[in-house]
Amino acid sequence: MTNFKKYSSLIVTALMLSACGGGSDNSEATASHILDGKWTLGCVYDASSNIAISTIVTISGSSYTNDASYYNTSDCSGLASTKSKILGNIDYQGQTTTSVCVAENTNIVYQSMSINGTQLTSEELQTILLNSSIPNPNHNIACVDSNKLWFGEYINGKDGSTSDRRPTTIDSSIFGTRI
Repeated sequence: MTNFKKYSSLIVTALMLSACGGGSDNSEATASHILDGKWTLGCVYDASSNIAISTIVTISGSSYTNDASYYNTSDCSGLASTKSKILGNIDYQGQTTTSVCVAENTNIVYQSMSINGTQLTSEELQTILLNSSIPNPNHNIACVDSNKLWFGEYINGKDGSTSDRRPTTIDSSIFGTRI
């Protein structure tokens, strides 16, 4: 795919902005209703690539979708130059109490990705994830507070690569607003 290399770093940015996960134990019925919804992460400008990214995350039970639009303007105005769609499954693994909220311990398994409607192969998806240090599954935390979806903060070795490296604090700089 010709856009694969060109846009893989941008897709990584969109994934990192919305890396939440979550469902197969007994807490799924409760947890999935809490995180369920359509969430916008707004417009985020990446100065290193001179591209702005507008991301919408949709969670419905154990289904996860990340729709990202990439713009050549800093404010996401005009037509998107590229669009990506990432599908995954969420597995809920209990809860963690944070200073912001009681967060769901989540795992997300990224299953497929498309760029401008063209499906990437499994190998291309895995290459993007491996080269970006985004774990698959991604162990994180997520919660809803004040109509906002909050995610875990990747600090102090809490990179989400394993369940014992799952974030334990909320990243106050990244959140989704229900739409």
